[in-house]
Amino acid sequence: YRMGADDRALYASDRASFYRKYANEIGQSGNTCYTERLIGAQALRDYDGRRNSFQRAYPAKYGNPFQHYAYIGGILFARILWERGTYYVPPMQAVDAGDGTWHFPLRERCRLLCDDAGEPLCYYYIEEEQNHAGRSETDTE
Repeated sequence: YRMGADDRALYASDRASFYRKYANEIGQSGNTCYTERLIGAQALRDYDGRRNSFQRAYPAKYGNPFQHYAYIGGILFARILWERGTYYVPPMQAVDAGDGTWHFPLRERCRLLCDDAGEPLCYYYIEEEQNHAGRSETDTE
């Protein structure tokens, strides 16, 4: 998601209004998570997972498994809460390498989660010094 000039101007001139406007997208306590490096996506379908998979893959902890966003290193990750754990899914970012191939830089800090049948489900953020609460044997490197 790329912010337009109007939203950048709103942030510069009236931060309280900016935070109210994007309260659902930011989903954080406090107002310290916006920076000019903000990378995110407008809809859950734009996050790095199999299409329409988040709602049906596993039982949700609360009605809808999508529970706002988490701001990690300048990026808005979708926060997915399944009964099996919490996952932070990056937005889809594909960069044309110029040689007919694509590069996915946000996947470099992530692992691939597979469903119970072994099919790729989504990429999720891994914390380097902590075990991910939802990690399972179906995860692949």
